[in-house]
Amino acid sequence: MKKKRHKSKGFNLAEIIVSIAILAIVFLFIFYFVSSINSKNKNIENPPYLVKDYNYSNKYCHLENSQLENLSQKQLINMSQYISTSTPITSINIYQKNKIIITTNSASTTEKDIFIFDFNTAGDQINLNLIQTLEAGPGINDALLHDNFFHVLNTSVNSHVKSFKINPVDSNISQIGDIKINELYTSGALPKKIYLYNKSFYVGTEKNNSGGELFVLPLDSNNIPKNSTSSLEIGGQVSDIYENAGNLYVANASDIELMVYDNGLNRLYSYDAPLSLGNGKSIYFSEPYVYLGRTVASFELFFLEIKDNILNFVSKNKAYGTVDFIQNVDQNILIISSSENKELQFFTKKLDLLKTIDLPFRVNTYNCFENTFLFSGLINNQSNILWLK
Repeated sequence: MKKKRHKSKGFNLAEIIVSIAILAIVFLFIFYFVSSINSKNKNIENPPYLVKDYNYSNKYCHLENSQLENLSQKQLINMSQYISTSTPITSINIYQKNKIIITTNSASTTEKDIFIFDFNTAGDQINLNLIQTLEAGPGINDALLHDNFFHVLNTSVNSHVKSFKINPVDSNISQIGDIKINELYTSGALPKKIYLYNKSFYVGTEKNNSGGELFVLPLDSNNIPKNSTSSLEIGGQVSDIYENAGNLYVANASDIELMVYDNGLNRLYSYDAPLSLGNGKSIYFSEPYVYLGRTVASFELFFLEIKDNILNFVSKNKAYGTVDFIQNVDQNILIISSSENKELQFFTKKLDLLKTIDLPFRVNTYNCFENTFLFSGLINNQSNILWLK
């Protein structure tokens, strides 16, 4: 009697190929999911380095654990040896983590208005070493850095957006583009706010009596802006621009104070605070909440919510001064105001007050790096930088 042979069941070639394909699909799905989360989180210390569907204009600020509780002024840096008396600093950008690029709104066409410093931190001191200056003439209202490209808004009717490229080896900066927006040249209105999202610049201007106040300048393949392809009439000066999920939030220094547009520049929402004084100065969105900062009025901070496709009023707060900037810090909200003794005000997302900090001056501009802040302002007719840590 023959014994039955039990064949050991193995994997044939087709089964192996199918298994590998399934594993590859699962791996790709997990990789895509994790990458998507990382992209949305926009890691604070290592922001994206390619201009593609990313926002380089929103600052991302972070503090370690109980650092907010212990946050204090560490150093006041007098910039008078570099910058003329009473010349305001208009932007601070951190380049390659060890360089600072500062712009100013100089009073003449011969003064330098771009400064590049090497810096290092030792204890509670920042040490600066000037490595290059540049005159963009006659002055700069706003600036934006992404990768090795630096773009500035000129205070001239003949030149509105100048573009520079920075050599990553020696930090030498050279001009590569210069845009004149014809509508602004005709009216004399100056650009005030520059914003980069998804390969296009959004340039906000003063009130323009002969055209729009928000211009779209697409970037070419070399990351150099081309002249505007479209514009929007806002009705007043564009004071602030913020983007989230493809929608643009615009704070307007007139009625209506807040406007929200989709990526086709179709208006989705608008809001005008029901008060005769004050106008739109700053804007921030943290789903589902919208924070509108205003110039000095009965109430300077309005708390709104987008619900059921409607922009709803929730509450209003006093900031004791113009709300110049609104910034997220981790899960908290930072209000930077013109208040005489509460320039910095930290809140929870629902605007419960956590901490206030008194600064020696009103803030012109700021940036955050390595869990710390740099603020600039004028005090005693001198340009200064204040380091908070």
